[in-house]
Amino acid sequence: MDNLKPRFTILVVDDEQANVELLEAYLHFEYDVITAFNGFEAIENARKKKPDLILLDIMMPDINGFEVCKVLKGSKDTAHIPIIMVTALSNRDDRAHAIEVGTDDFLSKPVDRLSLKTRVNSLLRLKALQDEILRERDQAQNYLDVAGAMFLVLDTEKHVKLINRKGCEILGYTEEEVIGKNWVDHFIPAYLRDEVNKRHYDLITSSIPANTLVEDTCLTRQGTEKVIRWNTVLLRNTAGNIIGTLSSGEDITSRKEAENRLQEYARDLKRSNELKDLFIDIMSHDILNPAGVARGFTEILQSMETDQDKLHKLGIVEKSISKILDTITSAANLARLESAEEIEFMELDLNSMILEAIDAYKHEILATGLKIEYRESGPYYAKANPLIGGVIMNLLSNALKYGSKGEKIIIKVEDADKEWKVVLTDFGCGISDADKSSVFQRFKRLTVGDIQGYGLGLAIVKRTIDLHGGRVGVENNPDASGTQFWFTVKKGLVSPRFEIIC
Repeated sequence: MDNLKPRFTILVVDDEQANVELLEAYLHFEYDVITAFNGFEAIENARKKKPDLILLDIMMPDINGFEVCKVLKGSKDTAHIPIIMVTALSNRDDRAHAIEVGTDDFLSKPVDRLSLKTRVNSLLRLKALQDEILRERDQAQNYLDVAGAMFLVLDTEKHVKLINRKGCEILGYTEEEVIGKNWVDHFIPAYLRDEVNKRHYDLITSSIPANTLVEDTCLTRQGTEKVIRWNTVLLRNTAGNIIGTLSSGEDITSRKEAENRLQEYARDLKRSNELKDLFIDIMSHDILNPAGVARGFTEILQSMETDQDKLHKLGIVEKSISKILDTITSAANLARLESAEEIEFMELDLNSMILEAIDAYKHEILATGLKIEYRESGPYYAKANPLIGGVIMNLLSNALKYGSKGEKIIIKVEDADKEWKVVLTDFGCGISDADKSSVFQRFKRLTVGDIQGYGLGLAIVKRTIDLHGGRVGVENNPDASGTQFWFTVKKGLVSPRFEIIC
């Protein structure tokens, strides 16, 4: 089974052929041996072949072992390879220099086989443990790199000890450009540095609890600012002493920008609503009042005038003023309804409201010659607001206006499980299919026959029913030409029923 174990590779470096062959003879039974006969060749083989250990002579003709060791220990790719200096030098300064450039151990020439084996085995065991630690570190780094969050490790002096790939992507730097830098001095805007420095100090001195979510602004390579939401924990050594912080960060820059846009939109909307309310007040007081006065004096002039031509013209003025008053009143009512988010409900009888609407329009009904068919079978108690009365009035007015060329208007209240369905059917010219989809839109101008509409009344109907949580619609008269408008409203808690045939 031992034969299945991977063999370590040892690089032997010496400018003397005999020395190389001797060390190779000592080692080749247990290890794979590669060789180099000068310093440059040693550096090249170390970088390309990645040996597990290097036996390095000091005295060589091109560059000496001290320089080779310094180069290899200074490179990220080769710094972890243990190096044993093999030399005939024995004075203290040479050994101090070797330690300074990073050597791991010494062997004196001539090399003793047992000492060689002992030193090599010892360093290779340490190398194996180190490799395992590096593998675990690299695996952890891979986990951090594929994570969607930014990970950052700072020491107590705020120097960056670790940053993952996501963090580098957010900042726009490479890992090498970030590691070792003071986080606050290099990556925090100047106006926030005092605040971040204080928070870091409070954290490592336990003045504030860890795992507290905070938002900070970071500087990218391009000089732009990113808003990061951080969650930070303390790092401690085996003795329990704080050695730094580990923070996970989420880039919320886009979210904050969206929130800022929404807040700005809300402010604009509030200003718009304030202007709308002001406009409604102006219409209600500064326009309606003078228009009402004008209509009043027009009616007085009509009562005093006997000239038919003048009476005709005064009639046109009176109708125009009435249309202005109706349009302004409807627009103001619609604006108030659209601003309302909810309304109060009570137990109301739809039957009474229908009868009141019929009575309110009795003169118009007589003028058009239409017959109203309503089979009273109430009361119909609904969970409603008095605004429902306006819905019935609007729909009846609409039916009288557009159904005047028919013979009748039929009003029904149907039982629709948990709702009442109120249906008004006329026998007029009807509404085209193209207009049905938009008939409830405000200021949607419809033309039926020679009559033009402005859509405010039906828009008020739609908004009122929406506030009641009901449904509203328009269909063709199923029995003849004409139109059928309907709406639903929730039933009240108590709904006694009895029949009245008239």
